[in-house]
Amino acid sequence: MKLLTQSLIAIIFATVISSNAAFADESCKTDASLHINQQVAQVQLAIDERTRRYGLMFRSSMGEHCGMLFIFDDSRPRVFTMRNTLIPLDIAFIDDEGRIGEIFTMQPGGDRYPSSVAARYALEMNKGWFKINGIKVNDVVEVADDAGELKPLESVAPTKSE
Repeated sequence: MKLLTQSLIAIIFATVISSNAAFADESCKTDASLHINQQVAQVQLAIDERTRRYGLMFRSSMGEHCGMLFIFDDSRPRVFTMRNTLIPLDIAFIDDEGRIGEIFTMQPGGDRYPSSVAARYALEMNKGWFKINGIKVNDVVEVADDAGELKPLESVAPTKSE
């Protein structure tokens, strides 16, 4: 009986561990949690020239709510390229106040994608993420601090000098 009980406990434990792993997104490289209209995106920050240049190149997949936030020193129209990027992405160009000014889809390959709006930030997510989550132009992006309080996007991290 004792062996049967121990076996059942082991099976239950293994089931709980494997079911929790299904919900954990191990492919996220998370530096910050962004909040947009009750939706949360776990993002890696691109705050210096090197990380902005390489972005999401060479990744074959990305978790469902994972992405990359590009942070620039100033606000102006931006140009992104999909050179060496293997997955289709959506990009939101965001102004100084954290308001989304434009969203569009970028396909893998070498194409260039210029914004028609000035942006201090750009958020790349999997293709369709913004639409699926009801996020649109004029929505505001905020960041959660260590205590879970929502703060303006400008508080994410200072940019590194180049």
